[in-house]
Amino acid sequence: MESIATKWRFNSSGPAPFLLSGLEPGSDLMTTIPFSMWPTRPCPTRPRPAACLLLLGLLLLNTTVLAGDGTFPGRLGAEVRPGVREGSLQVPDTGSPAAAPATSRVFSLSNPAIAGQSDSRDGGLLLYDGFETGLSSDLWTLQYQGSGPYWGDWTCWASAGSRSAGCAADGAGAISCGGSYPNGMQAWMISGPYDLNVTGITGGTFQCDLNLVCEEAGSAYYDFFFMGVSLNGINYQGHVYAGTHSGTVTLDLSNVPEFGSVLGQDQVWFAFMFQSDETVTESNGAQIDEARITVDVPGSNEAPQVALTDPNGGGILPAGVPTTITYTATDPDSGPQALSIALDYSTDSGASWTNITTGQSNTGSYSWTVPNVTTSTARVRVRATDGAAEVADVSDADFSITQNSNANTLSLGSGTGASGTTVTVPLSLDNEDAVKGVQLDITLDGATAFLAGVTSSERGAGMVAQGAMVDSDRARVVLYHDTAAQIAAGSGEIARLSFTLQGAGGISSVLAPTDMVLSGPAGEALAVTGSNGQLQISAPTDVPLVQVVALKNPGRTRTLQVMVHVTNGTGAPPTVTAGGISVPVASVGQGVFMGSYAAAASATNVSISASATNNHGTGTGQTTVSFP
Repeated sequence: MESIATKWRFNSSGPAPFLLSGLEPGSDLMTTIPFSMWPTRPCPTRPRPAACLLLLGLLLLNTTVLAGDGTFPGRLGAEVRPGVREGSLQVPDTGSPAAAPATSRVFSLSNPAIAGQSDSRDGGLLLYDGFETGLSSDLWTLQYQGSGPYWGDWTCWASAGSRSAGCAADGAGAISCGGSYPNGMQAWMISGPYDLNVTGITGGTFQCDLNLVCEEAGSAYYDFFFMGVSLNGINYQGHVYAGTHSGTVTLDLSNVPEFGSVLGQDQVWFAFMFQSDETVTESNGAQIDEARITVDVPGSNEAPQVALTDPNGGGILPAGVPTTITYTATDPDSGPQALSIALDYSTDSGASWTNITTGQSNTGSYSWTVPNVTTSTARVRVRATDGAAEVADVSDADFSITQNSNANTLSLGSGTGASGTTVTVPLSLDNEDAVKGVQLDITLDGATAFLAGVTSSERGAGMVAQGAMVDSDRARVVLYHDTAAQIAAGSGEIARLSFTLQGAGGISSVLAPTDMVLSGPAGEALAVTGSNGQLQISAPTDVPLVQVVALKNPGRTRTLQVMVHVTNGTGAPPTVTAGGISVPVASVGQGVFMGSYAAAASATNVSISASATNNHGTGTGQTTVSFP
């Protein structure tokens, strides 16, 4: 009959038992019990097997179980919290290695154990394995008892991605999803050693996402999952879980059972283990995912995060036409420098890259004029750096760039007028493509003129026309057909733009089209070039015309709002007096100047005069206000 060695240790508390009075507290007693009599359930009332009687006797003598079967000695200690106990286990010096590391190395912050793409939530990452690429022999040593199954990757469950590690997913007798793990199995996953002797280290955790279903009977842990650490690669201390458990489990590296803190140690091993006894088994057993070891080091830099959103693959971009590259970029620890963005494009699916721009601030977008090339394998790359680390993201798939041989040109005309008047300028289109819509910005000298309105005309008749100043020196014009109509190939005027002139006579401003967009009948972008126009304020041919208006304040009738309109002026404020007292005025545009004056309480009327001068002489204006 097969036997199993069992080790017992006396507690130091309580009176020395009569039968074993010769043993000191803490000493060991070895006994051998027939395997078939090993009690894995509370002993029946009758008959009581010899093993049960022996166990009951030892329990009555205040003893504590220390080991399972002599091959994997261990101890289950006090509860850490409900459903979790301290555990002390030892890797067997016999057994079968399922996989040994392909390389021998010590893992550290500068040489972390990373399988696949690391979890971006973790900083100070020493280990990450989501098991999406299998169980890496570079990271894990697998050891198991006899010829039974051992840890392997599978798709039966995952907390992230599609794969996880199952305690009996590989080896002889491996189970499939939903299968029951075998009796008498003991399987280890070991990684290390890791160098935790890091200057300034303040904390650390060993974690995984656990899905556990195994046998449990109250406080008796018949089958269990263990996670722990070792300082010699053999003796492990940690936590033991039994029964049903789902969620993230964590071992605090600053407070490991028996060891205390392992932070500062230059060789630390980490392990997961699952063990079953010889009775009831459950489905799947232990499954783990997102295994990770992290440490906290003040001043360590966390890399930025960046994602390209457009162009992200698919579609066609016309060469020579502006398009907007969009992305998101963040820096979890905001340093050591503000994020700097660089953009590149490739015409060969990313085999080589051409720079678009560098040193851009993190605005989330960039206007890019598509290069004059033809390719079906274009991609864009965005790079973000915080001065210490650089990360990049690339279009998920290829997109196409096509060259349009047709020529399309938007041209702005010219206009001349006196300051304070409105002139119209033609917008013309010379196009070889059919056009559905037009948009352009026009840069100009805001001190000379501003856009007052847009009207579609001639070839653009019937188009919806909109226009406005979007900045002091930039106007925007939009024209589009909201019906099935379109502008056929040809040339000529499509709109009239109205500009109000302001400022001194003799000055001028270039009208420069920029950020032009032409849309075809299907909404496709068309290549387009632009031609400048000009505005000219004519020199005055006579002295300035000065008009003065004074308005009473309804609530304060002796406070006057003074307005002066100057035509043919130089743009300089006129000289204004009220009752012989100077009144400061400021320009509000279009040759209009405003100020205020408070009349004396005794005044029955006040005379307000204004004068303005140009190269032809001085013009004056006057008004009188009476008080009751």
